Order: sequence, then structure tokens, then C-alpha cells
Amino acid sequence: MAYAPNGDLTPPSNPDVQLWRYLDVAKLLSMLETGSLHFARLNTFQDPWEGAVGPPNTDFFKEAFGPNSVDASHLPALLWKMRTRHLSVSCWHMSEHESAAMWSAYADRGLAVRTTWRRLTASITDERHVTGGEVRYVDFARDVIPERNLFLPVMHKRMSFSHEREVRLLLPDFGPHPGPVASAQDEVTDADNDWQDYETSPTSAVGVDLVQLLAGVNVSPVAPAWLTDLIGQVLARYGLPDVPVVRSDLYDAPEIV
Repeated sequence: MAYAPNGDLTPPSNPDVQLWRYLDVAKLLSMLETGSLHFARLNTFQDPWEGAVGPPNTDFFKEAFGPNSVDASHLPALLWKMRTRHLSVSCWHMSEHESAAMWSAYADRGLAVRTTWRRLTASITDERHVTGGEVRYVDFARDVIPERNLFLPVMHKRMSFSHEREVRLLLPDFGPHPGPVASAQDEVTDADNDWQDYETSPTSAVGVDLVQLLAGVNVSPVAPAWLTDLIGQVLARYGLPDVPVVRSDLYDAPEIV
């Protein structure tokens, strides 16, 4: 099926905006060897609020169902469990410039793979359903996060993470569920099915066309100088000699005349 847009998710307004994936050398080698992108299951992330919603959503549920309806107090936790167990994510930083903060957090002496939204989505060759868009940063204590689509809470994060300027690809895996999930109501209807207890693999490899994906590779500004040439040689060995490899000049001293 490859990449398929989702009407509830917002892609970058400029499809040619630059995206960065900060990673270590081992992960680049894995990408080259397997011809795939690494996706991580949502509940393996450090942020415990991944896929969650805040108190305003709980209040909304109470008001929507009313005091005389069936008890719906379990629904927010049930939906959160399904999101974090059934969805895997590939995270990208959206910026026309490299980020000192992202280097420090994710690739201190590593690399940054560069692409664009257009190239990223066109590169997906995997037969599984992949979708995605921009992450929105909101105040979980004040804002109601839309839940009409199972994916929407996964595309919302707390304001403390806004420096990440994240774009995400999503890979759903519902195991024995008989078909695709269109809305939260589908989850409630099928709440007794065995697929509720299914958990996808902690990591998933999604097939990509590396020629389409890779616009360039930047080497960390604090990595040893020899790494730049080595990465170029490795790319050439994997049939990618035209992918530009440059060492970041982020920490080069200015030339003052």
C-alpha cells in the first residue's frame, strides 16, 4: 500500500521542506543494509505522555456520555493502551537548518540524514499502510485533543517538546483485528475482540527506496574528520555514490579579518 495520506492529519504545507533524521552510525548502516526505515512502537519512547490525552478530554467524555448512559470512564485508558501498543512511529525534524539541540540529544558524534516530505513519502515501498503528518504542540492541561481518529492523539505532544518541530510517519498494526480502524467508535464496538491484547513488535523495518529517500548526509560537527570520507565510501559501496556527504560547520570558528 505504501504511503497513504490521512484526511485528519496535516502534512507540511511545503512538500519540499527539509527534514532531518539524527542518528548514530550503526542506525545508518542498518538502514543501508536492510533498505528500510526504523519505526519504534509508541510505548517504547521516553515520553510517558506519548499517545495520551489530558484532563480536558476526560471531562469531555463525561459530558458527552452523560450521567444516565453506560459507564464510559474506561474509554480514555482503553484508547490510549491501543494507540501505544498498536502504532509505531518514525520521527523527523522539520527545519531548513541543522539544529544544535538535536545534535546534542540524538547524534552527538553521529549523523543526520536529510530528505524532504515529498521524497520521504515517495520513498516508501513497503506493502503495509503508512501515513503521517506534522506534530502539533498543545497545552494538555487546557486543550481538548481530537479523538475522532485513532491517530490524532499520537500527533499531539506537550509544549515542552516544541523545539523538536517533529514530522511523523505512522505504521499501524492491529494484529488479528478484522479490518482498518476508522474512528474511536470502532474501537469501542470491537472492545471485546482478542486484538485488544495484541502488541506489535517494539521495532519495525519499513521498506524504502534509498535513492529516493536520501537527499544528503551531514556528519556531526564534533565527530572526527575522517568519518566524513568513510561515510561517503560506505554509501558508494551500497550503490549510492551520488548522495552528498558533508561535515557540519556548526562549530567552526569565524574568520575575522
